[in-house]
Amino acid sequence: MNLTRLTGALLAVAIIALGFASAGVAARDNHCGENLVWSLDHEGLLTISGTGEMDSFIEDKPPWGKLNIRKVIIEPGVTSIGALAFEACLRLKSVEIPDTVTAIGDYAFERCNALKSISLPDNIRELGANPFSACRSLKEISLPPDHPVFIFRDGLLISKPDRRLICRAGGYETAECVVPEGIEAVGDYAFSGCVSLEAVIIPEGVTSLGRRAFFDCGHLMSADLPASLETIGSGAFSGCEWLKHVTLREGLRSIGTAAFYCCRRLEEISLPDSLEEMGNRPFDICQFLSRISVSEDHPCFAFENGLLYSKTDWKLIYYAAQNPFVTCIIPQGIKIIGERAFGNGRDLRKIVLPDSVREIEKQGFDGAWNVEEFVFFSGLETIGRRAFEGMSRLETITLPEGVKSIGDEAFCDCTALQTIKIPASVETFGKDVFGGTDTLNLSAFVSEDSAAEAYCRENGLRTVRQGQPIPEPEVDLVEAFAMRYPGYNGLYQIGAETENWRVYLVRRPDEALVLLCGVKDEDKDWSIIESAPLPEGSKVILYDGLELINLGYARCAVCRYYDDVWGIDYVGWKDTEFGPRWVGSWGPPTRHFGNHPWSDLRTIDWSSLSESREALLDAMDWSDFAMPNQKDPDGRTPIYTLPDSAGKEIALLRNGAPLFVLEKNGEWTHVYLGRDDGKTWKMEGWIRTEDLVFGKEADTTILTDPDYDFFANQIGTLTIITPVSSEEIPNSDYDSIIWCVIGEEIIDGQEYWLVYDCYTEQLGFILKSSMNSPRG
Repeated sequence: MNLTRLTGALLAVAIIALGFASAGVAARDNHCGENLVWSLDHEGLLTISGTGEMDSFIEDKPPWGKLNIRKVIIEPGVTSIGALAFEACLRLKSVEIPDTVTAIGDYAFERCNALKSISLPDNIRELGANPFSACRSLKEISLPPDHPVFIFRDGLLISKPDRRLICRAGGYETAECVVPEGIEAVGDYAFSGCVSLEAVIIPEGVTSLGRRAFFDCGHLMSADLPASLETIGSGAFSGCEWLKHVTLREGLRSIGTAAFYCCRRLEEISLPDSLEEMGNRPFDICQFLSRISVSEDHPCFAFENGLLYSKTDWKLIYYAAQNPFVTCIIPQGIKIIGERAFGNGRDLRKIVLPDSVREIEKQGFDGAWNVEEFVFFSGLETIGRRAFEGMSRLETITLPEGVKSIGDEAFCDCTALQTIKIPASVETFGKDVFGGTDTLNLSAFVSEDSAAEAYCRENGLRTVRQGQPIPEPEVDLVEAFAMRYPGYNGLYQIGAETENWRVYLVRRPDEALVLLCGVKDEDKDWSIIESAPLPEGSKVILYDGLELINLGYARCAVCRYYDDVWGIDYVGWKDTEFGPRWVGSWGPPTRHFGNHPWSDLRTIDWSSLSESREALLDAMDWSDFAMPNQKDPDGRTPIYTLPDSAGKEIALLRNGAPLFVLEKNGEWTHVYLGRDDGKTWKMEGWIRTEDLVFGKEADTTILTDPDYDFFANQIGTLTIITPVSSEEIPNSDYDSIIWCVIGEEIIDGQEYWLVYDCYTEQLGFILKSSMNSPRG
């Protein structure tokens, strides 16, 4: 697919979506409640009028859209604001609410990032789950001082009757929050998106933390929880990437699903003896959590040999990421492999299940992608959805007698799987059990007249009866390749390919590395295309990456390759193409080989690296790297042409924009942003040293993922200009483009975004008026 067709297709999808939206509006006749109507003018003023309650938008999106709303006026007579009514109205700055409104629904103004203040009417009596969740600029919520139900003080909105902390205003900038005495519950999403929050102290008397209470508090480092706390809700601390210290005290009874999801820096935690219940995947993507303290006589849980499990239902909950073993022997007595229990098991090569295991829940082994061998004993009955997903090294698997059901996509993307033994006891198969797996060379050992034989026949899988030899495939790319390219060797399959399309890395007789792409025609013959030679030293990533930079659809990662050598991988979105550096399509991410364009981002002594990520990070030289020192990832840091106040302001950089340090000059630091490879340009300038963070400290903030991207408003050429010379950058004539925004500037009186082009990998300025708003 070429770029024009791709972007045209994206634009067509957008037009179709807008068409459906318009049709929905017409069908509803501009109603947003039984007796309410709405209107939106060309200046972004949304007016809602009539009498009665507004609809809830939990299931259906609001009919007025989101992008162009700048002001909302709710006229007298309206009695409520529906759930998610104005969610992600990113340009909304002003809201007028009449005294007739008595209730505001769940998350009504979620992610209204331009909203700085709002006044609640005297008659408001009911507020749902944090109506102002992730409103990052909101600092003031006005209420009458003697309001009988609610109070707003020190950035905290509190419900008096149920002593519930509803929210902390997202724009409140103090790094520490002390929840006042008397609070009994921290509500759902109460601190969601409070990016300035670094520490929170919760007093005695609080008994529950609501669902996602601290969701996406990216800089929260410590949480002091009281002994009165009984419940930690689902996802309560999910996305708190800086969280290092949290104390769970005696009295805590339950921890919800994914409660500490993506707490990347959490290294240890103690579970009190009072804990009775824990949801699925509580510590998913906690890469460095290796020590879980559980007393030997804990009534409900145990932690041994890197495995956390429940004694009440004998479910394996979590495999510790830093467990040093490559073989995991699951203890006898375990009955259930919990959902994503092995989400941090990328270093494992072998897993042994005892005969006590009855069930593997959905995605039970997702994350243990490098396992080469499973050993089963009888007892297993149920294999859940995507249980063995993405195991790219698993070549053969023998399921034990007694298995009764295999769930949807159970073996999806097991790209190396060649043989599987399916016992006659299997009665039911889900959808796409082998989706994304190379079924052309997969042989299934089945019993005659079994459900497995019928399933394989219906889905075109090759079956082998017990005792029969495995037949050769009718058409095989490797065979066709060997006939066409004698003398080629070192065949390595790249990625999860389909039965009709594969890519291999090979070495020609002249020792050059090339890519071979095979496409199967309708007549089942293979067409093979050979790429230009890859640069010597190129490697192919098959697994195991450590992400360093994420700019929307462009990602730079330090990865371990097929031969266990560490290197730099770049993943973006491009057209299908074959060449000396990369191969891919717009569907799966592009795979880049050899040196990444930003490979000088770090100087790495590859010979000093061990198998661990800690050693990798310790071995990196961060001296030439910096980032804007902003706690809020949407913050702005100015960059100047000269190292003094007389220098021209080139741009305002967002946090998340990586900078290369050229020199430090006391108060000022000379930096550049971008590439300098002769094909594009770099933006060079000066930033006050106090506004930067350097070295490893800068690396940790890089993991904050900018969530701003844009589509072009119309078909035609977009003018991209350089920051200094204002000349156009070539190759900018696209129908529709996705950008990442990393800064902004006023040039000749007009507002521009500083953008990173995810297709051409270029930086430049684009008029704000020619772009749509950021998508949430």
